[in-house]
Amino acid sequence: VDPSVEALRDLTEEYLDQLVPALARDWHAR
Repeated sequence: VDPSVEALRDLTEEYLDQLVPALARDWHAR
C-alpha cells in the first residue's frame, strides 16, 4: 500500500473518532 494512502487512512480514522462522538452528542441534545 502507498504510504500516503496509509497516512490518509490514519487521518480519516482520527477524524471519524472525533466526529462521531460529537455528532452523537449533538443528536442527543436535540
